[in-house]
Amino acid sequence: MTKQHTLFTFQRAFNGEWDVTYTGKDPDIVIPAGLIPEAEQHVSIRLHTENDSVTSISFPKDVAGVWLPTFYADRQLSHFEVDPQNPHLSSSDGVLFGDAGKTLLKVPAMKEGEYRVPEGVEKIGQGAFNNSRLSGIVLP
Repeated sequence: MTKQHTLFTFQRAFNGEWDVTYTGKDPDIVIPAGLIPEAEQHVSIRLHTENDSVTSISFPKDVAGVWLPTFYADRQLSHFEVDPQNPHLSSSDGVLFGDAGKTLLKVPAMKEGEYRVPEGVEKIGQGAFNNSRLSGIVLP
């Protein structure tokens, strides 16, 4: 099943994930809430875009996970936002977390200076610091 929106195409992928293709040029991507038909089931997505100047990505409450290669070409990314009602993903200071804050998924590439990993983080996702401009990382 494929579902269209003006700037997004949602296509069911394997393992219950959805491929989300963004065709817009706006550097601030806001994934529409409720666009995925089974949104109430909290789905995982794989975001694809040809836009290499994405600066932010906002996730609705129905997105439970994000395929990490989504962020491989994220050199301009400065922050993530997550709907506060999302029980799976969250953001703090623009950084993306999963598993109710227990997994650090991604520090945006544009974040600079020293980053302190918050207390309670048990796992750091593969590629969490790819393309990083950080000068240091402090673990709890």
